[in-house]
Amino acid sequence: MEKLALAKGSNSKKIKVALFNDNKLNKPIKLAVRKLGLYPKIYSFLDRFELHDDISMKLIKKLINKEDPLVLEIGANIGQDTNRFLKAFKNIKIYSFEPDTRAIRQFMKNVNNPKSKLINMAISDKNGHITLHLSSGSKQFVGGKEAIVEWTASSTIKKPIGKSKFVKYEKDMEVKTVRLDDWVKENKIGTVDFIWADVEGAEKELILGGLNTLNEKTRYFYTEFGRETIYEGQSTLLKIQKMIPKFKIIGVYGKNALMKNTKFT
Repeated sequence: MEKLALAKGSNSKKIKVALFNDNKLNKPIKLAVRKLGLYPKIYSFLDRFELHDDISMKLIKKLINKEDPLVLEIGANIGQDTNRFLKAFKNIKIYSFEPDTRAIRQFMKNVNNPKSKLINMAISDKNGHITLHLSSGSKQFVGGKEAIVEWTASSTIKKPIGKSKFVKYEKDMEVKTVRLDDWVKENKIGTVDFIWADVEGAEKELILGGLNTLNEKTRYFYTEFGRETIYEGQSTLLKIQKMIPKFKIIGVYGKNALMKNTKFT
């Protein structure tokens, strides 16, 4: 089933390149779209037809093939993707991990559904506490005007070492951490249909603290990976593969890899 779905996605590759790779034609269009506040609507439209550069919910539904999946969202930020999952699946149970209190405040405003549970912790390879480097400063359009606003989507437990013109790391906070295996055991979690991971360079810590959950319980693992070094000790896709050899890559979407556990047929 996934081969058919992924083949369909590959047929739209040229369209995705035209839409999302910056070029002389689409750069001014993308700028105008953001200024007019149309990005969320266009994103939703592209997602519906599997034309976005990220994986679509339509494809995820085909892969999971059930209306009552159990999903772990690790790095939920303000709930954008949480709401996409809630909209796509009638009887989903989604657990969303997010340690940044600024993002949590927004998440609680954006997500209001009993099928969703927010956990105020960072997933790591150790239980305890760790320093979270808070991201801020991103160029966005507010009220049709260009401005630098607070950006919470890149906070990380890894030391930032790359430079960005707009994302800054000027403050830290201490957050609670938990190993994925320990949390899953404590909460008596069975089969995990899908893990959505956006942990800003901490893929190694997530995997090492969740090897049993990944290898024995998880059907699909969707994770960001490093193409360039932004955080100290971040993992490339090759390193991720070596840590979880039971998983086979079945798709790459921008800087994210979709992996299937070969234990599950």
